[in-house]
Amino acid sequence: MVVRTLSDLRKEDEQRSRDMETAETRSTDSSLTSGDSTSVRRTTALRVLELLFPYFRLRSLLLLISIADWAVFITTLAIDSEMPLVPSTSILVTFGANVPPLVAKGQVWRLLTASFLHANLLHVAFNVFFQMRMGFGIERRYGYLKFAMLYAASAIYGNLLSAAALFCGAVKVGFGMMGVEIAELALSWHRLQHRDRLLTNIVSFFLLMGLFAFTLNGGSIDQMGHLGGLICGMSLGFLFNKDMQEKPRWWNFAFWGSIFLLIALPGSCIPVVFAVDRGCAA
Repeated sequence: MVVRTLSDLRKEDEQRSRDMETAETRSTDSSLTSGDSTSVRRTTALRVLELLFPYFRLRSLLLLISIADWAVFITTLAIDSEMPLVPSTSILVTFGANVPPLVAKGQVWRLLTASFLHANLLHVAFNVFFQMRMGFGIERRYGYLKFAMLYAASAIYGNLLSAAALFCGAVKVGFGMMGVEIAELALSWHRLQHRDRLLTNIVSFFLLMGLFAFTLNGGSIDQMGHLGGLICGMSLGFLFNKDMQEKPRWWNFAFWGSIFLLIALPGSCIPVVFAVDRGCAA
């Protein structure tokens, strides 16, 4: 099936939801008949997960990444903590936080590994919830390979734009996912109905998420990193949909603009990363 617009996706999703509900109902009825209460509880748990995280599935790259986020956080916390539920700065650096002077010395893997590290319990809980809330649907639409590309690129681009400070966290990837959603909506906007209500919901959601992500803990939030992830996600969102039918009139501008941004963004940052002494404010 060729997905043409967002409305096509919704029709497919509605049919999928109906099929799942029918299958789950049959499973529940069968379980009740046989007295298998364990299966009933499992079905209920899956429904709750589907409600919290749309298109949740166990065989998912995003689920593995989210488990890894928690595992790394617990490990860093167990090895060395500055206070309850807060890993020490030194252990974050050891595990691969984004430290500009170290990146400048050639430790470029920190541009990616920093996204698997988190500064405290609230930090990891919010970021994992954020990425799981948005990510399962994106992974289902584009597949494992493109989702992995989106995840890694958003992390790297976001960390390239980071200021002269020690930063970590997966929220740059979350903003990359937001960028993909924005690109999809923009491409399908001319075909959508009830745009006013949809626009109100979109603006409200992004304002709340942006307010929380950009203002929590004041100056310790990596605003430029979030912007880098968002730009990367939007650009990839346009490129991922290059085969859609009935493109808007401004498609060529979006396509070539996305390619330009994906090249120019790291091109402009790399000289700063490796040639300018940015110091490090932990």
